[in-house]
Parts: sequence; C-alpha cells; structure tokens
Amino acid sequence: MSRYVEGECEFTSIRELVKALMKVDTAIGRAWTPKDIQVALDKGQEAEAEALKTAYPGLKVTMAGPQQLEGYQGDKRKQTANVIIPRSQVGGASNDLGWMVEPSGTKQFVSDYDKGFYGKEWGTSLADEYNKAAMDRKCLLNGWTYTETKNAEGETQFLIENM
Repeated sequence: MSRYVEGECEFTSIRELVKALMKVDTAIGRAWTPKDIQVALDKGQEAEAEALKTAYPGLKVTMAGPQQLEGYQGDKRKQTANVIIPRSQVGGASNDLGWMVEPSGTKQFVSDYDKGFYGKEWGTSLADEYNKAAMDRKCLLNGWTYTETKNAEGETQFLIENM
C-alpha cells in the first residue's frame, strides 16, 4: 500500500484550482479535462456548484461533502478531499490525487508512488497555473488587463492595467 503524503498549499479557490489542473502536464500525456476532475461540495454550496458547472461543462460536481480518496487497489483511504483526480486519470497503478480546499488554505494529498511524477516540480507548475487563474479572475472582476513577461532571471512578472 502506498501511503499518502500530506502537503500544504495556499490555494483558497476550487474554481481556480480546477482551471490550474486543466493547464498542467500530466503523466498520462494530455491535460486533464473537466470530465477527469471531481468536485465534492457541502450542502449549502449549491451556487458554487452551479458556477463551477457553468464555467467547466462536464465537471463532475456532487453535494455529498468531501470524499475519501482511493488507493491503487480501489481501497478507501482515511484522507478526504473536495477536489479529486481519480486514480484512473492519474496513470497506471496510481492512487487518487486530492486537495481539501478551505478558505484558510489547502491540504494536498499525493501518494509516495505518485510523487515520482506529481512531486515538487509538478506542484510548482500547478501553483504557477493557479496564480495565473487567480490573476485572470481578479482582472476580469475589476476590469483590468495584464501582460506576462519574464525578467532576465526567468521570473514571471505581470503588468496590470485598467481597461
């Protein structure tokens, strides 16, 4: 049995996490689509569920609260998450990938086995895509535009302007 390793992330929005997950490289050789991602919300979050379904047609959204993650043999694990990439979409003999997104931050669950591809470097790419998704949303809500450039050190810089 491959144990889950819990990590902390600064993600606070399920919507931006889903968008980021659809942008990062995966071990299966293609980007995930909304049909590959499961979101498990609590009762009372119906408006968020509808917003997610509208933004990402095909996204699997349930109102049963956080779900237990599955191991590579289909066994239920004690870890629960509200954003899940099922093991069938992770690759080979993998376990589910999961994130428990809360307003204070996120717990990320990746098994020891899956850290080979979904480790630190992949996590950094996911964080970069999450930050871009959050920037897109903030600019859209405020009527701003932004351009993205790289400085001499290869760091990403954003120039934000009013429309």
